[in-house]
Amino acid sequence: MTILVTYKTTNKIYMGCDTQVTGSTVSYCKDKWNKVMINDDDYIWVGCTGYAKFGDFFEHGFKAPHFYKEDNFVDYLHNKLAPAITKILTKRKITKEKEGNLETESIFLIVYDSVYSLYNDAAPIEEIEPFVAVGSGCRVAYGAYHAYAGEHIMDNDENIKKMLHECLDASIRYDPYCSGTQIIHIMECDK
Repeated sequence: MTILVTYKTTNKIYMGCDTQVTGSTVSYCKDKWNKVMINDDDYIWVGCTGYAKFGDFFEHGFKAPHFYKEDNFVDYLHNKLAPAITKILTKRKITKEKEGNLETESIFLIVYDSVYSLYNDAAPIEEIEPFVAVGSGCRVAYGAYHAYAGEHIMDNDENIKKMLHECLDASIRYDPYCSGTQIIHIMECDK
């Protein structure tokens, strides 16, 4: 598994991850493994948890459908991006069928103007809370977030980045499936 965290302010979204790679029952670290796909043209990020093959398909062979900025992003997410992810996962046999529905064995966090989760059934939802954590280390990350945010005002880059590092550190320390270098991306929401 992994740890993937996001924090949203009024004009920025932060996304952080570890670099541990898990494939079947084997886990290892890649110094520069990035669990976040950034679409430079449209400025859409997709972070993925689960096996390394998810990151691999993002890196080799997945192109997000084009998004026109005048369109509604939620409609695009439901009607184009989520189906494109499900289609490529099904084609690569990285889904399973359960009670007539496809399940992806993973959770995706999609960032554009907000943070959206794409859970096992590939139905996207918008996250309301400013802090979101997914992956095997998420419970530890939530605990670290509440401890840190209770002591600090989360209104500047320095405190927010330090908080995300604390959450990633805690997950890496207490979850055996999280480890490696921490990567933090910052997106300006003024598009």
